[in-house]
Amino acid sequence: MRAALRTFLLSMLVLWSLSPAANAAEFSDSQRQEMETIIKDYLLSHPELLRDMSQILEQKEKLAEEEQRRGALVANADQIFRDKTDFVAGNPDGKVTMVEFFDYNCGWCKKGFPEILSLIESDKDLKFVLKEFPIFGGDSDYAAKAAIAAGKQGKY
Repeated sequence: MRAALRTFLLSMLVLWSLSPAANAAEFSDSQRQEMETIIKDYLLSHPELLRDMSQILEQKEKLAEEEQRRGALVANADQIFRDKTDFVAGNPDGKVTMVEFFDYNCGWCKKGFPEILSLIESDKDLKFVLKEFPIFGGDSDYAAKAAIAAGKQGKY
C-alpha cells in the first residue's frame, strides 16, 4: 500500500515537472482540470490510499497527544507526585510512586481498592499518592473536604 502511495506521489511529481509552470497559480484551467481528473481517477482506482493516509494521520496525532501529555506531566510533576497536602500510603520514601486520582463515590475506585491495598502490602518500595478528585459533585465534594480536614488533623 505504501508502494501505491509512493507511485501516486511520483506521478504527481512527474506531472508537475513536465509542466512549464512551477506555481499552482500559473496552471491554466485545462492543466488544472487535467490534473484533477488524473488525481481523482487515481484515488478512485486506489481507495486504500485514503485509509493508509488516515492511519498515518491518526498515528501522528496519537504521537503528538502522547508528547503533549508527557510534557504536562513533567511540567506538573511536583504537584502530581510531591504535593505535601496529599495523603501518602505505603512507603513515603519509596522509589516507585503511583498516583491515584479518586472520588469517594466512584464505583471503579471502590472496586480497585483491594488491588491497591495488595500492591502496597506486597511492594515495600511503593509510594502511593492519593489525590482527592471529586468529579461527581455533591456528596463527593463533601467527602473530599471531610478527608482533607481529617488529614490536616493527622487523621486522614
